[in-house]
This record gives sequence, structure tokens and C-alpha cells, in this order.
Amino acid sequence: MALFKAYVADIMVHELDDQGMGDFVMFKDGYTIGIYETPQEAKRRICDFFDGVEFEGECAQASLIEDKDANPCENGAFIADYTIYVQRIENINLQDLP
Repeated sequence: MALFKAYVADIMVHELDDQGMGDFVMFKDGYTIGIYETPQEAKRRICDFFDGVEFEGECAQASLIEDKDANPCENGAFIADYTIYVQRIENINLQDLP
């Protein structure tokens, strides 16, 4: 039986200015959101985890106002862009491997 991992692949942080996205600040590695029994459950969890998520083919995108380290901050002056994927996880038959 396959499981499905929802994960943030990377986070790109920019300063927030009058025109929106300003100067690049940093690039940050992602993290696992969770492991689920169905891809639909993984997608629902992504939608619960991020407000305003947009789905584009194999990935999802979300932008959050945060601090310069991509941590939640109500009055943040930075925009963090998240790239999100769902990956199928399956067991393999080890006995068949050379």
C-alpha cells in the first residue's frame, strides 16, 4: 500500500516593499508536513496548513508574510514563498533486488 508525503521542498524569502516582492533575503530548505493514506488527504492538509495555496501541475505554491527567517510573524516585513509537493511512498520487495 502506498502512502503520500506532503512536504515543503524549499522556501524563498524576499523583503516586502510597496510593489510587493523586494530584494532577495535567503533560500531555506523545506520540511515534511505529514504522511497520509490518500493523495486527497495530503492535499486537504496542505490547504489547512497554508492560506491561499495555489496548485500548479505537480506542485503547490503559497506565500506568507513572515520574518526574515521565514518564521510566522503577524507584522512581518518579508514574504516567504513556499514550493510544496506530494510524493508517493511505496514499499519495494527487497528479496527481488540483486
